[in-house]
Amino acid sequence: MVQPHSASEITKLKLQTSRSIEIGDLSAAYCTSKLILNMLENNHADSSEMANVLYELGLICIALDKHSEGTRHLERSIEYCLDTKESDSWLVREARRALNDMEPTGSFKLQTAPKAKSHIA
Repeated sequence: MVQPHSASEITKLKLQTSRSIEIGDLSAAYCTSKLILNMLENNHADSSEMANVLYELGLICIALDKHSEGTRHLERSIEYCLDTKESDSWLVREARRALNDMEPTGSFKLQTAPKAKSHIA
């Protein structure tokens, strides 16, 4: 179980990761995701939370051309889902799709939120 002080820090890091992805700073997203993963592992987080973080980190790694690391994280994400008996969950399907959709080079484009258009008055 994640300690309360760790949980609030993880929440802040997840928000920072999301912001980094939105602006296309995948290196920063990678760093914060790794911190989150380490904190969860040290606090013996539940399997579903680990699966979600590993899935996102796997996608980030692949987008950064860290193919083998990304593949490992996606595979671990699936394993955590299977530990929770969620073998038919959306996360398992999406992680398997991501693994199958990798191009021969081992890469694919990470989907980011569309950027807001600025209006000059």
